[in-house]
Amino acid sequence: MEDIIRKVLERKKAKVFSPLTASQCGYEGIQDYCRRKRVFDFYFKENVEGFEPLQEIFLRGLFIEMAYIEILRQEYKDVKTGITGYYKGLKVDPDVIVNDKIVEIKSVSRIPEKVKELHRIQAGIQMLAFNLKSEIHYVKVDSEGIDVKVYDVEPLKQEEIAKILDENKKVIETIKKNEYPEIPQDKMPNKSPCSFCPHYHMCWQEQEQINLTLSVEIDKYYELRQRYKELNREVKDLKEELEKWEKAFPKESGRYLIGKYLLSVSVIKGGQEIKYIKPDIIRYHIKKEEGK
Repeated sequence: MEDIIRKVLERKKAKVFSPLTASQCGYEGIQDYCRRKRVFDFYFKENVEGFEPLQEIFLRGLFIEMAYIEILRQEYKDVKTGITGYYKGLKVDPDVIVNDKIVEIKSVSRIPEKVKELHRIQAGIQMLAFNLKSEIHYVKVDSEGIDVKVYDVEPLKQEEIAKILDENKKVIETIKKNEYPEIPQDKMPNKSPCSFCPHYHMCWQEQEQINLTLSVEIDKYYELRQRYKELNREVKDLKEELEKWEKAFPKESGRYLIGKYLLSVSVIKGGQEIKYIKPDIIRYHIKKEEGK
C-alpha cells in the first residue's frame, strides 16, 4: 500500500511541475513568473524533490484539497474530479468541476486581497479548455481556524492568450535546444519567486559567494579608496605650485641653464581647429647638472 500511495503522489507532483501544464503558464512581466524556473523544473527534478519546504507545501495543499473536495461532494450532487483537457498543447487538470463550474483550490498561508496573476492565468486556460466558468477558492488553515475566500475569474483576453502561447513556444524551443534561460532582470534573490525556489543555488549561490568575498575585503578597498583621494588632492596641490613657478619660465623651445639646473622647454604648437583654437602645449623638464 505504501508503494501505491507513493506512486500516486509522484504522479500528482509530476502534473504540478510539468512545464506544459496550465499551472506553469505565464509570460515575462507577470508577477512571480520565471521562464528559467519553468525550464529548470523540467531539467532538474531532483532539485524539486530535494527541496523540503516545497514538498511540505505540496503535501499540505494536496491534503487540504482532498478534504475540501470531500466537503463539496457532501454539499453538491454534480462534483467531478480527475478530468483532463487540453488547450493548444497545454495539459489542463482542474481540481474539481462543481455544477458545470471549474473550482481551483489554493491552499495559502494568507488570503490574498485579489487573485494572484499565475492563478488567474491557470484558471483562464482551464476555462478555454472546457468552455466553463471558473472560481478560485483560497483556503487558509492554521491554528486560528479555517478561512476561505472565493474569487470569480474573468476570461483571458485575446492579447494575453497570444502572449501565453508565444511564451510556451519559447519554453519548448529552449528545452529542445538544451539551453538555460538567463536570470530575468526583474528578479532578486531576496524576493519572490527566487527566495522560495528549489533552483535558488543555481542562480544566486555564485553571486552570494562574490558578495561574501567583497564583504571580507571591502575594508581594504575603502582604505585604498581614501588613500587614492588623498593622493589626488596632494597631486592637485603640487600641480598648482608647479604652475606658479612655470609662469616665469621661458615660453620658447630650447635648453636654458639656470644656476646649477638645466631647464628643457618643448612647445607643441596649437592652431585653428574647425570650431575652436587649439592652444600651444608647453612642457618643462628640469635636471641638476653634474658637478654643480
